[in-house]
Amino acid sequence: MAMRNWLTRMGYRPMKSGIDFNPGWSEEIVEELGQRAENEFRSSGCRMTLIGHSLGGLQARSVAQRRPHAARRLITLGAPLTFAAGTIPRSVALTSIYVAKDLPYEPRARESHAENIEVRGSHGGLAVNRRVYALLAELLCKTDSST
Repeated sequence: MAMRNWLTRMGYRPMKSGIDFNPGWSEEIVEELGQRAENEFRSSGCRMTLIGHSLGGLQARSVAQRRPHAARRLITLGAPLTFAAGTIPRSVALTSIYVAKDLPYEPRARESHAENIEVRGSHGGLAVNRRVYALLAELLCKTDSST
């Protein structure tokens, strides 16, 4: 909610995921999120930036991987990328933002075109971390200038 409000104040039009409580990665959830991204792409004609925290980042990654025509950038915040299969195409900019010693999995993206950024803080605090917001502003600005 805090990030969505901030993005709105910054002039972006964030979409809700439609997930009130994240039960974890599932084919059904990824398909539902992918359909939402597809519908938005078809109605606007614009590729979107997907931002996901923790398991939401893993889900957003699955959407970007399956529907790269609808995603221009993927930003994960502390996502358990150890569990990610396949790769994200180069057509989708990829950034993983994470804290070093928080959870027992690898949060860095493995793709050669990925940008991996370590920040101070906690896993749970990534969605309200001031440094993360500064990075998001920079990354979204890069996305805007490339379209």
